[in-house]
Amino acid sequence: MNADDLNKTMEAILLRNDRIWWTPSGAFLELLGQFAREEKIAEIANACEIYFQTYRRARAYVASRLPRIILNSYKPLTAGVDYSKFLRWADEHPGWADRIKSHAGSTRLVFVVAEMRASLQRF
Repeated sequence: MNADDLNKTMEAILLRNDRIWWTPSGAFLELLGQFAREEKIAEIANACEIYFQTYRRARAYVASRLPRIILNSYKPLTAGVDYSKFLRWADEHPGWADRIKSHAGSTRLVFVVAEMRASLQRF
């Protein structure tokens, strides 16, 4: 994680409980979406690791939102894949979201998303 991304992560941590967000983790979730749009899966994992160490009780909540963030914001994942194809793939791979959740604060997240992308592209 470069210094700029680390600073963004720290800013999101400091904004926890800011009333402009509908959830205490709102600023952090927004940052994860930004990282996904910038195709920075490793930074998502690193940011989550820092956030989870700081706010242990937020882990389940943030991890539960991560599959949607990656699916909707990380464009290489679904490049050239229409929605019906994704639904068929998801039916045959029902644990995909759980794998993302369980690796949210781990460098293994990079490999999980890469494997998921390859599987979806081959489908």
